Amino acid sequence: GGAADVGAVSAPLAAARAGADTVPAPGSTPSKFGQFVYDEFGLLDPAGRAEAERRMFGIARDTGVEVVTLLVKDLHGMGAKDYAYAMMRQLRVGKLDVGNGAVVVVAPEQRQSAIAIGPGLLIEVGNLQELNLGSLESFIEDAWPVCTKYGNCKGWTQNFFLTSDRIARSGQHWEWTVRYPSLAEMKAVHDREFADRMETGARYEPDKSLTWRKIARLEATVVDLAPDPDDSSHFVNAMHAERVGPPVLVRTDDGIDAMLYVHPHVQDLMPAGKLVEGQRFAFVIREHSLHNDTPQLDLLSYDALRR
Repeated sequence: GGAADVGAVSAPLAAARAGADTVPAPGSTPSKFGQFVYDEFGLLDPAGRAEAERRMFGIARDTGVEVVTLLVKDLHGMGAKDYAYAMMRQLRVGKLDVGNGAVVVVAPEQRQSAIAIGPGLLIEVGNLQELNLGSLESFIEDAWPVCTKYGNCKGWTQNFFLTSDRIARSGQHWEWTVRYPSLAEMKAVHDREFADRMETGARYEPDKSLTWRKIARLEATVVDLAPDPDDSSHFVNAMHAERVGPPVLVRTDDGIDAMLYVHPHVQDLMPAGKLVEGQRFAFVIREHSLHNDTPQLDLLSYDALRR
């Protein structure tokens, strides 16, 4: 389960592609991308590029994670990061509700590179955007002179895809399908599975069984944007907050209090704007821990609801 809808993305050709690609301009009519690698210069080694295309298609088909890599001539007047996020929307990379897409951009003539990552992947990738741009910068500094001198990036092509490969691997063991229409239903299934494991003696190891981390939709009201970690009535996992982002206390329509952990970049990506205390939202969440009196959940996306 959790595989991406790659029906609109044709299986990559086994044969190496020839020539340069054209990347659609930001702001033109969005459409689902037809390939995972775009090279506007036509300088990536054809065999290495074809292998990367096959690899990314297989990951999208089997796990749901979509990573598109762009080697572009023009950023259309944008900074690289703004361009990357514009192209993630333009090419409809990943699913909007679970945020399982990423776009890696390298613009060697502008000496810029950046990564756009959907909210669901952000949680797992962590600080990759800051930590792993080194391989992209190295490509611009060291590889690009080789590419332009010989008309082929040769062995540097494999290095070009290091960042994309790392992002793809980070999310490939996760569930990417929304299976439950409410927190109550997800918790009921969790409790039943936990009871079965206890009865059979199977060990519950959530960190080693990531596919158990289910995704659900829930409608809830934001109760507190900065819950007190010392308030014993609602558990706050300080270590998880440090890894993912600040906690937000919400209350579902059927009266369940839950703690959402919100990655700092997620609210900036949501068309609904910032979370507001007292307002109802339709959330898409991934379970972190349902054993506490206050369920611990990671926020993937949300929409504002009418009061």
